[in-house]
This record gives sequence, C-alpha cells and structure tokens, in this order.
Amino acid sequence: MKQSATFAADIGSDTVKVIVGQTAPDGNLSISGMGTCPTAGFAKGVITDNRRLAETIRQAVDCAAEAAGTSGPIYLGISGIFVDFQRCRGSVAPASRQGITAEDIENCHGAAVLMGVRPEQRALHTIPLGYRLDGRPESALPLGQQASRLEVDMCVVTADSYVVENLLGALHGVGIQPAGIFANVITGSTYLAGDTSCLIIDMGDGTTELSNCDGGLKSAAILPLGGIYITQDIAQALSVNMEQAKSIKRYYAGLDGSLRGRNVTLDLGECGVSGVQVEYDFLHTVIESRVEEIVDLIHAEIRSGGFGAVRTVIFTGGCVRLPSVARRLEAVLSADVIIASLDKVSPEYNSPVNTAAYGILRHAASQQPVRPASGFWQKLKRYI
Repeated sequence: MKQSATFAADIGSDTVKVIVGQTAPDGNLSISGMGTCPTAGFAKGVITDNRRLAETIRQAVDCAAEAAGTSGPIYLGISGIFVDFQRCRGSVAPASRQGITAEDIENCHGAAVLMGVRPEQRALHTIPLGYRLDGRPESALPLGQQASRLEVDMCVVTADSYVVENLLGALHGVGIQPAGIFANVITGSTYLAGDTSCLIIDMGDGTTELSNCDGGLKSAAILPLGGIYITQDIAQALSVNMEQAKSIKRYYAGLDGSLRGRNVTLDLGECGVSGVQVEYDFLHTVIESRVEEIVDLIHAEIRSGGFGAVRTVIFTGGCVRLPSVARRLEAVLSADVIIASLDKVSPEYNSPVNTAAYGILRHAASQQPVRPASGFWQKLKRYI
C-alpha cells in the first residue's frame, strides 16, 4: 500500500477509533477511511491491560488501513486520569543585548518545562500563555525586543511516564511505533474552539474532559465520569448485561420525552432485548437521575476549578447521543450549549463522536507542514 496518509487513533473507554486523513497540496485535509474496535484493557480512564489495549489499537488500525487502502504514520490521542495539567513559569536572561532571539524563547520554554514537570511525568504539550520582559507583560511573541529578563507563563499537559512507556512497549510488540502522542483535551480544543471563548465538554464513556478556551486553552480538567455509569445503572436495574444495557440506552435516547407520566410500557424486544418489558417512567428515573448527578459533578468542578463564568458550551463525545445531557447542561450552567460539528467533513464522518479522532488528525497534519518550515518554527511545534 502507498504510504501517503496520516492515521489518528482515539483511545476511548468504549471504542478505539482510527481515522485516516490525507492532506492535499493546497493543505486541505480529507478523510479517506475509518476503523473501529471495541476497547479492551482500558476503562474509566485507567489502563488495566497494556497488551489487550495494544491489540485493540492494532485491530482498529488494520481496519482503517484496509478501508483507506493506504498506510502511514500513526498518532495516538490519549485521555485518562494519568493525564495532568500544570501552570508554571520559566525565566532566562537573553543571550544578547541586541534583542530577544528565537533561541532565547526556546530556552525560556525549556526552563518552564524543567521547573514545572516532575521526573515521573512526560510533557505532551506546553502552551505559552503570556510573556514578560523585565516584569512587563507582553501579549505577543517578543522577538527582537530588548530586556534583561525574559519570562513565560505556561500550561503544561503531562502524562505519567510509567503509563506511557508501558503502553509504548506493548504497542511495539504488535508492530506499532507511534509517530506522536497527543492529549485529546489539546487536540480537541484547538480544533473546536479556535479563537473563540467557550467551555468544551467532551463526555465519553469513561471520562469527561473540560477545556476552558479563550483564544487558546487556558485551563482543563479530566473527570472520571461518563456514559458507562448510566449503562451500569440500566444493567443493574433491569438485570441485563452491559451490551444489552447499551442497546437500551440508545433506544431510550430516541424516545419522545412526552411519554413520561402516561403509563407507557416499553417492549425492549424492539432494541434486541427479548422478553423484557419496563415502564417508561421507571427507565426515565434510572437514566435521568444519573444524568443529573453527572452534570452536577461537572458543575461543581467548573465552580471549584477556576473556569470562570461559562456563557457558551461546545458539547461533544459519545454522550451527545443522549439529548437530556445537553438539556441538563444548559439548565444547570445557564449557558448556550452547542453540539459540536465537523467542518468540511463528508456526512458519513460528521458526528460528535468523531471529533476527538478528527482533532488528533488535524493536529498531526499541522506537525507536517506542506512547505518547509524555518528552523525556529519547526522547533516551536514541540510546544503546541
């Protein structure tokens, strides 16, 4: 197969999804194939079995390669409780009195990472939040300006080195050597928010990512909350297995909420669970009580995590399929909730459940410029 594409792997608690993209000479990115595989070895934001997870990723990559008819470098997007965020500051004395150079800025970024990242952590992204020259704030990159001290404030996204190295070792065992590892919270916010001010809520099966954006990422959090808790409640309440509970959850998501209070009995054979009937009101209570709890916990994190006032929410991830989650977010946060959409993507791939993988793909493509980049800008890519 011709090697001309980029593979982006989104490792979710429910599904590993791999999207294949190709960049045209004019820089436009198009999707040429996708592969998925049910996740094994990763649940609720925790890697429980590196070998099984690596095998899952291998299967999804192979499916995507067959669908696209091509091969190429593989980039991983990760999320979980082993991903962390820190604010830190770096400071250097410029090498020359003639003005700040690209090397001074690179050294300052490196000093921030050195001061803010512990030995057991691996820096995935470092995002400059602002510069200071002799204590004076500067909003733009201070190239050429004169100062005796250069400082930078940074948001550093890290992952547990032990977790990452173990996963990389398992992937090597199945023939995968990733070209890069990104944090989903960065790739998603970069694509979805752009230069706007908003809060991105990516609610998947096992985790929920919060990204506070205002012309770039300002703060973030990853919570061990997601759709699996709703699925577990259904399974326990109706004495069905988890796969059946997932089917029931999807079936419920498509029902008209006006059925509540009308003594409606549902025949779950319609969603593949034969021999089981349940009152709509009972199922509504099981699901919506958990939805309320999850949204209330998200609200508590927003209030305590320094996210500030929220006016606009971009909602994405697998839980978008359950309409009541968006309604509850809108009511509790008193904010406009917008369901994420993928721009310039064909309808078969344009779904909120694909935004994480597509964000990884776009971020990976940005690391491979169509035209050769200058030495400084090529180096600076390591920090975004």
